[in-house]
Amino acid sequence: MVKELLSDICSINGINFVVGNEHTVAEMLVKGDIYPQFDETTLHLNSGLWTMHINIDSISKVEIIKDKELSGFIPNLFYISFKDQKNGTIFSVFLPNPYLDEHYNKIDLQEDKMQIIEDLIEKYAGKENIEFLDKSEDTN
Repeated sequence: MVKELLSDICSINGINFVVGNEHTVAEMLVKGDIYPQFDETTLHLNSGLWTMHINIDSISKVEIIKDKELSGFIPNLFYISFKDQKNGTIFSVFLPNPYLDEHYNKIDLQEDKMQIIEDLIEKYAGKENIEFLDKSEDTN
């Protein structure tokens, strides 16, 4: 199920892979097509500008997350967090924000971008260690 989810995510234009921890973070924006390649244990991604190799056997849990606005500027964030057995984040994928235009300006909801997110939630949430978390109402 994780391979299928990753394949579906890679078909979305404007996703942003984020890898790292509190000391170092790398962000890899995907503009255009990216084609995931799988072997037995590894996902290989090549955007033309960067490459990434992910041991998919290390992924034990996936969270599809709707988060609250960031710094009063970016309305609701939508991302998918891939976790290891200790609940540490291996990497995250930020989905195109349906409330921002291509220049990151706030705009009214873009139904087509929201539909992509809703389709992912409907297709994957509740299946094989994949859950949907709505953190948009958290007060912390």
